[in-house]
Amino acid sequence: MANRKGSKQIAPMIRGAFIRAVKALEDGGTPLSTIIEKQLKERPLETLKAISAFVPKEMLIEADITTQLIEMTDDTLKAEIRRLTRRIEIH
Repeated sequence: MANRKGSKQIAPMIRGAFIRAVKALEDGGTPLSTIIEKQLKERPLETLKAISAFVPKEMLIEADITTQLIEMTDDTLKAEIRRLTRRIEIH
C-alpha cells in the first residue's frame, strides 16, 4: 500500500513506543521476561502464538521436527528412516 504524501510510518512509531515502554518497565523493576512468564502461566496458547510471530521460521521448523522425533517410538523412528532412505534411493 502506498504512503500518502505527508503521512508517517506507523510501524516504526509503534516499535519505538514499545521499546520505550519495555525500558520503562525494566527501570521500574518489571522486566519484559517477567511479564512474558506471567502470561505463559495464565494464557500459554495465546502467548506462544503472539511470540511465534517474532521467532525465525527456521527455529520453528527445527523445534517442530525435534518435538516429532522425541514423540516417536523407536519402531516408528526406524520405519520413518527406512521410508526416507527409500525415497532418496528412488530419486
